[in-house]
Amino acid sequence: MDMQIREQKQLVARVAIIEDDATAGEAIVKWVEEMGHQPMLFPDAGKFLAARAAHSASLLILDWGLPDMSGLELLRHVRGPLQCSAPAVFCTSRGDEADVVEALRAGADDFIVKPLRKQELQARVSAVLRRSVVEVAEMRELEVAPYKLDLVARRIRLNDRVVELQNREYELAVLLFQNLNTVVSRERIVQTLWGMEPMETSRTLDTHVSRLRRKLELTPANGLTLQSVYGLGYRLQPVSA
Repeated sequence: MDMQIREQKQLVARVAIIEDDATAGEAIVKWVEEMGHQPMLFPDAGKFLAARAAHSASLLILDWGLPDMSGLELLRHVRGPLQCSAPAVFCTSRGDEADVVEALRAGADDFIVKPLRKQELQARVSAVLRRSVVEVAEMRELEVAPYKLDLVARRIRLNDRVVELQNREYELAVLLFQNLNTVVSRERIVQTLWGMEPMETSRTLDTHVSRLRRKLELTPANGLTLQSVYGLGYRLQPVSA
């Protein structure tokens, strides 16, 4: 089954800044705004994860010494369970070669040693964004006939009929359609939909999946089925003609 993605040039990068030092955070926000980008400031890893900002950010700027978990641990989580590929820049007072190497191996794209300097940070941010495919194109619409996902208006159409979905049902649908024919783990789904928020019961995810399967009419007649993969997660699977 063909999947068509329509893209549009991205003019403004969404920059998630995870920094517990208020002075440093405010300075980075100001400098990012001066570049014409959209900053989002989080004082710790927990608030960043709860906001599910990893899935909307074009760039991450993070400190190493966060209060609830280290920036290194956060980056490993972002690159691992969250499978977020947005470029990441460390801004930290740790400047030993071993720290730089460890951060780069964990998935960082650049490393800036504090004290921060405005022009250096802006130049490095621009360079990282230029190297990233995130700055070149932003997904706007995804189509897997007979389904069309408008990622801007947050609407899903089935044969030109808008399907009414709750927020988490919509987010689950987008995650599954973006990973068509791939098993999406329960852990990744829970992190994407709930972040740090507690789930109501252990069956909450299964309930959301069941509702999504019913509302989107994911049946062989429409060319897609939503399968449960025992012990792993769920897979949105095209049905062979």
